[in-house]
Amino acid sequence: GIITFNCFAGAAIATQVFHAATPGGMIAAIAPEPRDIFWPNLRLSQPTRATRRVIANILVVLLLIFYVVPVTLISLVLSEQAILARWPSMAKAANNSILIAIGLKMLQPAGLILLMLLLPPLFLGLGFWEGQLSWSSNTLAQLSRYYSFQITNVLLVTTVAGSLVKCLQRIIEHPKDTLTLLAQSLPQVCAFFFLVIFLLKLLVVFLSNCVVVLLLVNTL
Repeated sequence: GIITFNCFAGAAIATQVFHAATPGGMIAAIAPEPRDIFWPNLRLSQPTRATRRVIANILVVLLLIFYVVPVTLISLVLSEQAILARWPSMAKAANNSILIAIGLKMLQPAGLILLMLLLPPLFLGLGFWEGQLSWSSNTLAQLSRYYSFQITNVLLVTTVAGSLVKCLQRIIEHPKDTLTLLAQSLPQVCAFFFLVIFLLKLLVVFLSNCVVVLLLVNTL
């Protein structure tokens, strides 16, 4: 529930003292602003929110494991080396046109970004189902979960898969040199991350301009 105070000192004291004989029996915290509260979740009991939080975290872990598959497939199918190996004629076209060469390099980052863009709205809805009481707390939970996906799937999985594509044939021929070959090809994946950051920056600028235009239209 929400309790209001007539002075700030009373509210500050209420958040710093025990309100039950059992530690943790009642937890008091400063309430968010009314516009920030997700009012339907106030009806959920503490045990219900705790149970849903456990279920939500399990779902996030399962999704994190499942996402390794499409991220790896994107690295294996849409990488520049994989495309040129499948269609050798594209190498000549890329040599003759810088636009085609840039397009080949950006296919894999673009595919990965589109795949990762499916996660934020999913995490936002999962947070509200979990029982988050405010938009701000749900946004923080969303960013935390999205960050774990970025580190695991974008950084680790893509790096390993990208390095594997570059030296897969040599690994098959010389399996004992697997670690050495991966270490040699690993620095070559850095260009991929530069392209990911570049495309994300373009996306942010585009969305920001769209928001500005919508705000200007609404004010007219």
